[in-house]
Amino acid sequence: ILQVREDSQDRMSNDDKDNFRSYGHDLSLIKDDRIKALHSYWLSIHNGDTLPSRRQIDPLQFPKGVIGYVSMFDVIDDGKGGYRIPFRIAGTMAYGHNVRLKNIQGRELHEVLMPNEAGPTVRDWSIAVRTRRPVAATGTAFWFQFGPRPWEAIALPLSSDGETVDILLTARVPLGE
Repeated sequence: ILQVREDSQDRMSNDDKDNFRSYGHDLSLIKDDRIKALHSYWLSIHNGDTLPSRRQIDPLQFPKGVIGYVSMFDVIDDGKGGYRIPFRIAGTMAYGHNVRLKNIQGRELHEVLMPNEAGPTVRDWSIAVRTRRPVAATGTAFWFQFGPRPWEAIALPLSSDGETVDILLTARVPLGE
């Protein structure tokens, strides 16, 4: 099981750095209008210091062209200072090549993505969990239904109690589409 600890000092190889670049909390770096619009939607249901909940999410209100790329992940405290982040719902456009092969609900990212994609993604998303703030990233090659493409992604924290992040609403979209 891929787990990330707060004290993890894992470093990415040069190949990983070529395939994954974290924007961290600097969302001004986002280029894709769908990702920007999904972030704006999240902000519209965000109430001050209280995080939005899964129940507040209305897929009918998602920005045009993003729903097939949206996924939700459970955030489970492993009791050792880290998190497990299994799929709750997988966007069929983003993870469709794996959805056809197997049911990925409940599976960890490392069971679906290549290690050079899964490790950096979970490290980045763990920042969103710890800080309770969105993070974004980009990369040069991710396998969408129609083949590998440059991509951009965002992870938006959700909370059933308004404080503790227990779900991540994410989107990973191909660039130049």
